[in-house]
Amino acid sequence: PQPTAPDVAPDAASPELPTGVPWDRIAEIVSELTERVDSMGPVNVDAIQEFEELEQRYIFLEKQNADLVNSKAELLEVISKINRTTKDLFAETFEKIRVNFQEMFTELFGGGRANLILTDESDPLESGIEIIAKPPGKQLQSVTLLSGGERTMTAVSLLFAIYMVKPSPFCVLDEMDAPLDESNISRFVKILDRFIAQSQFVVITHNKRTSSRADMLYGVTMEEHGVSKLVSVKFSGRAEAEHPEHSIADTFGKSRKLASETKAHEDFLEEPASESEPATEAQNSDNSDNSESGDADRAPDHFEKPADAEAPGVPEGDLPDEVK
Repeated sequence: PQPTAPDVAPDAASPELPTGVPWDRIAEIVSELTERVDSMGPVNVDAIQEFEELEQRYIFLEKQNADLVNSKAELLEVISKINRTTKDLFAETFEKIRVNFQEMFTELFGGGRANLILTDESDPLESGIEIIAKPPGKQLQSVTLLSGGERTMTAVSLLFAIYMVKPSPFCVLDEMDAPLDESNISRFVKILDRFIAQSQFVVITHNKRTSSRADMLYGVTMEEHGVSKLVSVKFSGRAEAEHPEHSIADTFGKSRKLASETKAHEDFLEEPASESEPATEAQNSDNSDNSESGDADRAPDHFEKPADAEAPGVPEGDLPDEVK
């Protein structure tokens, strides 16, 4: 009999798929992940080196940020210290100026009272200053309600009150005395005299009384139409004019013992008599004698020289032959 093929038994190692698993969903997830990996492109082999460079840059920026934060804290501390010191100095100076302003106001107005008030005492560095003034015979009011002359005198009082605390070497006053009357101008000039020793004042004015007090006067004139010319005049006393402290030799750095300087000073003090005056007088006397004798006799053809007379101012050797 022919042999029959043996029955093949199933492989025991092949796994059996479990039932109830959503294989379709799993296949979709795998497909999605595969697409995402493919979209990332090729792998960057320099990523480690770039990471190290970025890490160093990050550390550097962190240090810079820390320095900035520390600097900000130090600056805020310094600003706070400056504000405290400035407040103390401002309060001290403001009090001195306030006292000086009250005294100067009373002196200029011949009475009355004035005061300086901070509008915000809690923050003096940012606060405004209100000027309160009371001239004699008026009520206490703000400086904005005063007349033009009173406001000018109040400003002068405040200016010189500040000068008494911290003088300035140079000051320009432009038409400050314009709204003032004669009595107030006299007080203004007296106040200027008190500060001339420590400050130099340039006053632009049209007032004669103020101009007469100046040591040097500068003005602009127009001798010809359309042509301006600057003129300067120096006021000095009689003693200074007779013995000037500054000469031409000083201007050029030379000695005052120059012959030109000495002669110019002598000519200024006294003019010498002209040498031609004696000869002229003698000639006039001769003419008068000739006129008196000419009525009786005819004038001779030549003159004879008297034995005891000589021509004044002319040596004998220089006389003409006829006179000899």
